[in-house]
Amino acid sequence: MSEPLFDLSHILLALVLSFLSGFTASLLGIGGGVFMVPVLHLILGLHIRAAIGTSLSAILLSSAVASLLYLHYRLARWRTSLTLGLCGVLGSFVGTSLCYYLPVHVLRYLFSGLLLYTAYRMWRRGRSTPESTPSTSTQVVEKSSGRRFLIPLLGFSAGLASGLLGIGGGVVIVPGLVLLLNYTPKVAVATSVLTIVINAGTGTLFHTLHGGVSPHYVLTVAPSMAAGSFLAPRVLRKVPSTLLRKIFAVVIAGTAIKMVLST
Repeated sequence: MSEPLFDLSHILLALVLSFLSGFTASLLGIGGGVFMVPVLHLILGLHIRAAIGTSLSAILLSSAVASLLYLHYRLARWRTSLTLGLCGVLGSFVGTSLCYYLPVHVLRYLFSGLLLYTAYRMWRRGRSTPESTPSTSTQVVEKSSGRRFLIPLLGFSAGLASGLLGIGGGVVIVPGLVLLLNYTPKVAVATSVLTIVINAGTGTLFHTLHGGVSPHYVLTVAPSMAAGSFLAPRVLRKVPSTLLRKIFAVVIAGTAIKMVLST
């Protein structure tokens, strides 16, 4: 795919937005594709498929930076992340194939409906659930351990969304861990970011094989995005869980609307 030319003002705007995207995405446990794909496509002029593949490449670096800090703070659950990520490999392959060979408008509508319902559930729980005490704020509530069989399905769904839409999959993982497995939002965010490293890496490989990754653009936005993601884990520890749920609900709803409008 040919790469469009762009001027210095576009580069500077893209750098600022990629920094903010990295920060916001790592704070909420998502990859950042919901922000970066529009930046690459609308501002820098990349073809939508190239924007999806290039976005995943930038997400790979930024999520790797954030995940190291989340592991350092002992917020991420690496065993859960590994299961999610491995199951996401197959989903990413399927999603990438759909991105290049099949019309996706029906899948976008279905996925948008799922996201809107999830946003509603997250917002309602944000209103009704009290903030965890400091001693339990980083602990997983194991009331739904019998639902752990859903983790592979959750991982596949996240990988599918990653390969198809150029997102890290956190819009699926975070609400799934919170609503189905009763993870606290902070632990769900950290675990999601670690999983996104696997999803984004797999998606980047598949999109590269299809010629859908622009190395020049990756080098332009990835360092700035990674710098933003470096700050997020330090901020997350101070954000109330109830507020985090509400912010995430708004982001999910916005993602659903974006998918509908892009069809």
